[in-house]
Amino acid sequence: MGQSLTALLVEMRVAIERGYATRDDLLVLEHEAEKALGSVRALAYQVRQRTLLADPLVQAQRYAERLLAASGATLLWIDERVIGRLSPQVAKEAAWSIRESVTNAINHGLAGIVEVRLLESEGRLRVTIRDDGMGFEPDGPRPRPAGQCRADGRDRRHLYDSQPAG
Repeated sequence: MGQSLTALLVEMRVAIERGYATRDDLLVLEHEAEKALGSVRALAYQVRQRTLLADPLVQAQRYAERLLAASGATLLWIDERVIGRLSPQVAKEAAWSIRESVTNAINHGLAGIVEVRLLESEGRLRVTIRDDGMGFEPDGPRPRPAGQCRADGRDRRHLYDSQPAG
């Protein structure tokens, strides 16, 4: 990229120094400008992709988009945050929670629409996940397939402020 821009500058300076530019000179400048612009665009795209992929919440959104599309469900992703960046730990935990909730909405709730809403309030992140799945009765029996508990055997539900559907 640096070589393309340098070559463009040299060609421009030569044209300025001569006091004129032929059609061929202008075609060379145009070609060099197109190469430089292409290089800058490619670099900007790579930087943007790395930034997006480094953000756990963007990864969670992409995961949800793929999962719901594959299941025929609809994702409504509403990001109302005004803060620039979350701490890496908060972003990682929120992303895990989103992925888990979306997966459960599809696998267990048979949801057709899942809404994920991110809101910042008083320096805190609030994640709300709603779906139109079948829900559960809080006091009713709930079968627990293998893998639904933490490694220490405790249920994960107590870690989050969640409400059943209904």
